[in-house]
Amino acid sequence: MTGPLRAELPWTAASDFERELQAAFSAGDTARCWGLLMPAQLVMPTTRAAQDGREETRWPTYADDERTFVTAYTSFEAMSLASSGSLVHGAVTRLDELAAAWPDPAFGLAVNPGLGVAFYLESGMVARLAAPPIELLDTPEGRFELVLQKALPRGAAERFVTDRVSTVSGYCQLYWHVEHISSPRVLVESLALPADDYLNEAGAAFVLRWRPLALGLYADAYGGETPRARDLVGGTIVEEPPFTGLGFGPGRGQVIRELKANRAPLPTGAEIWEITDGAERRVALFDGAAGGWRLIARAGEVLDTRADGPPPRGSTPW
Repeated sequence: MTGPLRAELPWTAASDFERELQAAFSAGDTARCWGLLMPAQLVMPTTRAAQDGREETRWPTYADDERTFVTAYTSFEAMSLASSGSLVHGAVTRLDELAAAWPDPAFGLAVNPGLGVAFYLESGMVARLAAPPIELLDTPEGRFELVLQKALPRGAAERFVTDRVSTVSGYCQLYWHVEHISSPRVLVESLALPADDYLNEAGAAFVLRWRPLALGLYADAYGGETPRARDLVGGTIVEEPPFTGLGFGPGRGQVIRELKANRAPLPTGAEIWEITDGAERRVALFDGAAGGWRLIARAGEVLDTRADGPPPRGSTPW
C-alpha cells in the first residue's frame, strides 16, 4: 500500500508495546505486528477542546494521489515526533472503536505515518483486525463461549412460540457486547432500531439468545451501502444506511460486533428473554427434540395456579 507523504523519521519506542512492535516490524513478522495492533490503544490526533470533551472528535486525515488516510499513532510520543511537535492533543482509541464508526470505506488507516515503523491499511484490513472473521471463533473453546443475541420486533416472540419457529435470519450480535445494557430502550437505540417497532406498550423488549450450531450460516457484517463500498471492504453485504460495513453495528458510541444469519437452525436450549428496565427474565426455551418452544412461567404464576388449577392451555407471557 502507498507509503508516507515524506521521508521516514527515526523512531525510538516509548513503551514495551512499541518495542515489541518495532522488533516484529524489523523481523518482517507481519502476523505478529497485526496481533500486537489488534488490542492496542492508539492515539488519534484531535484538538484540545475535543480531548477535554468540549467538542466532538473529528477524523484526522491526509490524502495522497491515491486515497485518503485516517491517521493514528501508537503513542503520544510517536505522534509528537511524526509532526515535529505540532500535534499535541489526542484521543485514545482502539481499532474496534475506529472500525465501528468508520467514516468512509474508501479511506485507509495510517498508523505512525512518517515514522520508520508505520502501517498503511485498507478499510477491509481494518475490519478484519478489529472484527476477525467468524470462522476464527470456530474452535472448541470459542464455540463453548460464543453466544449470539438478536432483538425481536414486536410480536415476534409470540410468533416464535406459536408458529414453532426453529431458524433465525437477519442481524444478530455477540452477546458479550450487549450483556451490559440493562435498559430495553438503550438496547434498541444502541442497535439503531426503531423503538416503536421493538418496544411493547410497557416499554419492554424481547431478545433471542442461542449458541450457534453452524457458523457457515452466519456472515461477517463486512460490506457497504453500495456495491462499490462493499468491494472496497472486501465484504459480501450491500445494506441501506446506517449500515457501517466494517463488522460492527451502526449505533453511534457503541462497539457491538454484528453477524448476519441466513436461516440458521436454532439449537436446543435457545432462549427468549424479556428485558425491562433493570431486569430480565427468560420466557421460553427451545426444545429441538419436541420441535417447539416451552413457555417458562413466573414464580408468582406458578404459586397462583397451585391453588386455582393449571393455567389455560396456550397462554403466553406477552
